[in-house]
Amino acid sequence: MLPGVNPLRMLLSGAGRLRQAARSAGVALATILLAAPLALAAAAPQTDPLGAELAAGRPQTLVCYGTSLTAAREGWVAQSHALLKQRHGDLITIVNAAKGGENSTWGLAQLEGRVLVHRPDVVTIEFAMNDAARKSALTVAGARRNLETLIARLRAANPATRIILLTMNPLGAAVLARPAEHPFSRAELDAHYAMVREVAAEQGLVLVDHHAAWLRLRAESPELFDRHVPDGVHPDPEISRRLILPAMLRAFGVAPVEPE
Repeated sequence: MLPGVNPLRMLLSGAGRLRQAARSAGVALATILLAAPLALAAAAPQTDPLGAELAAGRPQTLVCYGTSLTAAREGWVAQSHALLKQRHGDLITIVNAAKGGENSTWGLAQLEGRVLVHRPDVVTIEFAMNDAARKSALTVAGARRNLETLIARLRAANPATRIILLTMNPLGAAVLARPAEHPFSRAELDAHYAMVREVAAEQGLVLVDHHAAWLRLRAESPELFDRHVPDGVHPDPEISRRLILPAMLRAFGVAPVEPE
């Protein structure tokens, strides 16, 4: 590793600067990029066979289900779609079935029409951010029941469906400053994320623990975090591309985007 270089900050500030730092120190860019994931997550996620299935020429349908953190028009789903379509064309179908402002209770009610109807091979699920909102009136135990029921219904519809659970970003200053009685305060968000990890481990599901990477970013570069998550909840497209997308590609078993 380069002396005095924070790989997390360098990765997020752009590959051009990373390449310049590598040249000045006589270190190959690839060496830094190989080390960078260690700064972005506590552990590499497990891998779904999506990439292998596509490489073998087998069509795959991926449905992404959750909150505005998934529904974002220019977020990680759109970025994944563009990359996978470029590489695999009509072999891959990606459906963004998420909806901003909704929680796992809505997810259960809408599962048939928004997810099952597409007969997915793979489903990603993230509802913890809104399950934790005071307005949702969901305890961690209630959210767990909803998540476990979602998983059971997906498996009942098609036991071969592969399920990937996601934790997402922590809260920024704008939300942390809200009083506890605010309808969109999220005092139990960490507990909701811990529950998602537990369910993934208990049920043998792939987990993409984005939360771990985001916590490190917020601790090491709070000003960078607040700049890219300006409302305290929603990451902008740039940070999604640099932080969320690479982790999702690893989870899908797909080669990462080459740095520019």
